[in-house]
Amino acid sequence: MSGTCSLQHRTQPYDPHTSEYTAPAYTVTLTNTSSVPGNVSDIATVFYGSNGSEETSDQESASGIIAPGQSLSWTFTVPDGLIGPPVQIGHVTTASDGGAYWNDGDPLDVSLVDAQSCQIEKWG
Repeated sequence: MSGTCSLQHRTQPYDPHTSEYTAPAYTVTLTNTSSVPGNVSDIATVFYGSNGSEETSDQESASGIIAPGQSLSWTFTVPDGLIGPPVQIGHVTTASDGGAYWNDGDPLDVSLVDAQSCQIEKWG
């Protein structure tokens, strides 16, 4: 098996009135390069910062049987420690309590803190 991992760095919108947003995500794709079916039950992923150092890791349940020559993909939410605070898009974000709020209905952007890449560490 071979695998790839890709990060979705930014998502929007963030609604500070409900604290709801679509969190940044990462997608893992495994390709079966062998001649026999491969069974996947979990995937461990490591996230690296811009300086190449390991920031954190994540382990997720993932199930599937991958036929020879075929691929399967899974999308997971990045670990909470990698999600930065909401940032106003286009306007300054202000609030009397120091929190963020929608200014004139403009969305807020939620992004990854320092994770620049991810790599599949293991699957089983």
